[in-house]
Amino acid sequence: ISFSQEVEIKHLSTTINTIGAELNFVQINKNTALYTSSTLEEGKYQSLIFKTELKNEEWIKGKYYDLGKSYSYGNISYDAENNYFYFNIVDEFDNSKIAFQDPEKNVTRFLNNKINLANSTNTHPHITNYDDKIVLYFVSSPCQVCVQPPFK
Repeated sequence: ISFSQEVEIKHLSTTINTIGAELNFVQINKNTALYTSSTLEEGKYQSLIFKTELKNEEWIKGKYYDLGKSYSYGNISYDAENNYFYFNIVDEFDNSKIAFQDPEKNVTRFLNNKINLANSTNTHPHITNYDDKIVLYFVSSPCQVCVQPPFK
């Protein structure tokens, strides 16, 4: 089996491609995308999640989601069906949890305590369809199994 596919590769504008590390670019519709930007702050890496828009065929510098005293490792996974993006967040007590947001709102919500167990570290959320169901996979220590919706 063979097939051909046209692919266009373009560098993002320098407003996004900075001296920091931008990664995890997730396009959620024709003109909107999310990405992670990591920088070294006071000897520690910190990552923020940005929302950017396509203007005049260029991705413009995005606005970041304010996570207060918490920060994110990024690891964005977008659920188009429910219009949420999932990511892991580390709070001021160094607890790593799975959180989610509607891209149009700046309200961070955490998954329930069946996933964000006390004394566990949860990261790398990945939402996908499997057997006609939406499934969220993630890495956890101690190990947990994946959980199906509702996640709230």
